[in-house]
Amino acid sequence: MRLSYILLACLMVMLSEKAEPEAQFFNRADIGQPPLFKVGAIKPISAPSYKHTANNIPQPAIGYKFHKIKNVRYNTFINVQAGVVNCLPIQNVGFNAQWQIIPVGASNVVKLRNRWNGYFADTERGYITMAPSDQSPGTVWLLEPVAGNDFHIKNIQSRQYLSEIGYSLRLTPGVANPGAMWQIQ
Repeated sequence: MRLSYILLACLMVMLSEKAEPEAQFFNRADIGQPPLFKVGAIKPISAPSYKHTANNIPQPAIGYKFHKIKNVRYNTFINVQAGVVNCLPIQNVGFNAQWQIIPVGASNVVKLRNRWNGYFADTERGYITMAPSDQSPGTVWLLEPVAGNDFHIKNIQSRQYLSEIGYSLRLTPGVANPGAMWQIQ
């Protein structure tokens, strides 16, 4: 009990002392050199693959735009609004329904990364979930063009198609399900 009072008193003394600004910098003007940064200061930098827009939201590099993935039949969007990946009729599509479609070598082979949480659409567990890393083979998808902007989205690992059934995403063995057609907007 006594030790806690001593520690509290020491903390109060440390907080009440004011360091002089000159003492926080190394004065190099005396030797004719420009001043250094404050010790421990961090200079903010942007990652080379991102640029900042007027509203200061990081945007992907050229070729890595964010898209909405819309179900053609049900007019819903793939999103993570409820914390899990699902398909809902969202009016104002926010970051949780925006996806980065990342090419993987061959044409139409991609990985789907969510803008809001940065996670990847994955089927490693046998159903659709989100994974923090793209290292799982379940994060690789094939976009099969149907007509115009319409696609079927097939998982490479499971060889099953992404389909919407009752506002949830399911893997189905074929494209006969009416909820298996998607548009990338």
